[in-house]
Amino acid sequence: MTEQELNRCKEVLDYFHVDYSGDVIFLTDGGNSCIMNPKTQFQEFLGYSINSIARAVAKELGKKIKWT
Repeated sequence: MTEQELNRCKEVLDYFHVDYSGDVIFLTDGGNSCIMNPKTQFQEFLGYSINSIARAVAKELGKKIKWT
């Protein structure tokens, strides 16, 4: 993942209030929602869930994930 892609993923997580600042990123069942609005500012993420984006960020940053 490029730095630009990582930053864009972080923008999505910020928008959906997913905290990735600690050693663990906490996932919830609400994060299973997929981005489906074609008019969204995050069009490149259409069809992806918030949790899948969080998992990608966790992997890139070497963080753990935990379900709450």
